[in-house]
Amino acid sequence: MRFWFLIKEGLLGLRRARFASLIALLSIALSLFLFGLFLSVAVNLSRTFGQMFRQVQLEVFVDPSLDAQALAQLRGQLAAHPAIARVDLITPEQALKEFQENFGQDLIRVLDENPLPPHFRVQVQEKYSRVEQLDQIVADLKKLPHVDDVLFQRELLRLINKYFYTGLIVAGLLGLIVFVITTLLIFNTIRLTIYARQQVIEIMRLIGASNALVKGPFIVEGIIQGVLGAVLAVGLLELVKHLFQSVFSTALYLPHPVWYALLATGALLGIVGATISVNKYLPF
Repeated sequence: MRFWFLIKEGLLGLRRARFASLIALLSIALSLFLFGLFLSVAVNLSRTFGQMFRQVQLEVFVDPSLDAQALAQLRGQLAAHPAIARVDLITPEQALKEFQENFGQDLIRVLDENPLPPHFRVQVQEKYSRVEQLDQIVADLKKLPHVDDVLFQRELLRLINKYFYTGLIVAGLLGLIVFVITTLLIFNTIRLTIYARQQVIEIMRLIGASNALVKGPFIVEGIIQGVLGAVLAVGLLELVKHLFQSVFSTALYLPHPVWYALLATGALLGIVGATISVNKYLPF
């Protein structure tokens, strides 16, 4: 009975202070939208870098005189390395086809024969994508018999690694700053809403209402405002997602956990903000 009374009073409180509640709701929605936008950008950048790391490949060039049996044996030795996820044999015909697709030149017409030797394309596990780890893998593979050389885009991966880990640190600091600003904005919005109704708190205290009964409706209001603000923020993020896809023709990844995080953050900050703000007007 008391629970439903608090819910009813919370809803009535929002109705009585329509304008203040609307301003609070929009402020919370904007704050959570900015926080959600940051989370979405961070998630998409992390996902993009993750895809790059999952596609790290080594080109293993071998003795061109090896027969099919020797190539199969060497392939097994390469696959046995703990850092290797996949090994593909690229035949001279496949290598020639890739060359023509990439450079648009017909080597056969120029040289009268296919000069490209067979080689292996090795995909490395994502957890071994740091340049230092790849250098060690290259050194290991070069020790295998009949391996002439092992190449990979070392400088490009060095830059990707550098900016990825630097970006993680910067993103973490920015995320903390955005979260603190979001929290302060929501707290201040709720505090101003409750400050405008401090007379109601005084009247309830004068008629003997307990602290829990006084705080209850305001906490309910804080939860409702926080959750509704989060719903609006999610709606805005979905709108941004569709606009981004229509303008850039690229899918923007917006995982459901971001939605849940915003809803939980809105509800939690609504509870904490309302509790702290009301406590200023109550005896302990």
